[in-house]
Amino acid sequence: MDNRGSNPSNVIIQGYRLNGSRILYILELVVLNPNQVVTRNFFADVDAFQFVFTVEGAGASETEISVWGRDSDGQLVAAHRLVADELLGTGGMTGPTGPAGPAGPPGATGATGPAGSSSISAYGSLYGGEFYRSINSFDNVDFTIPGPAQNVIVSTETDSITVLSPGIYEITAHIGFTGLLNAAVEINGDEVIPQSQFQAFSNNQQDLIYSGKTFHIFLNAGDVITLLIQGFIPDSSTYSLPALTVKKLS
Repeated sequence: MDNRGSNPSNVIIQGYRLNGSRILYILELVVLNPNQVVTRNFFADVDAFQFVFTVEGAGASETEISVWGRDSDGQLVAAHRLVADELLGTGGMTGPTGPAGPAGPPGATGATGPAGSSSISAYGSLYGGEFYRSINSFDNVDFTIPGPAQNVIVSTETDSITVLSPGIYEITAHIGFTGLLNAAVEINGDEVIPQSQFQAFSNNQQDLIYSGKTFHIFLNAGDVITLLIQGFIPDSSTYSLPALTVKKLS
């Protein structure tokens, strides 16, 4: 019994004496480990006999069994020979794997797949020009330049961006200022978004300081976004180059 694999196997040996009836006189379980060969000798000095070999386990397909008869002098009897290689034609152990052949030529390029959809389904922006504007508290920042937009409405008449679908949005607000300015993003003209508030401060009224904020918030369809001036000093302060953008994330 020969296990040529890498997994163990079990061989159940059953020997029967045949003399008008079938009588079991040999029953043995043999455990074969990987690459193990085991020999068993049994008495068979009867008129007729039968042996049944049952192979089980993960290594069953790599286990082979040969049976040989012996005479009273212990010599092999060819008439009783059953060899696995001769019965199954396995041709011996598998030799080592040969070297890999040369790589074949590249195959033809497949067809181009369909273009994927953009992950940003809605966006829009408003901008102001490079000139100074006087300020009034609680006024919306004045925008004069509409940016590109998709699934939102940008308006320079109302200085606002209206979203058309609910979701999580990224909002960015920026403004240039001389003096001290407090600003925030407002929803629907009556709700200041707390996380949107920011401040711009310049020690010299001749210097333009650019400041802003980026944040995320859930918006409902129809919400209107504006940039609100909450307060400033001194009275002669001005602003320039404002920007307001929205982008839907999900």
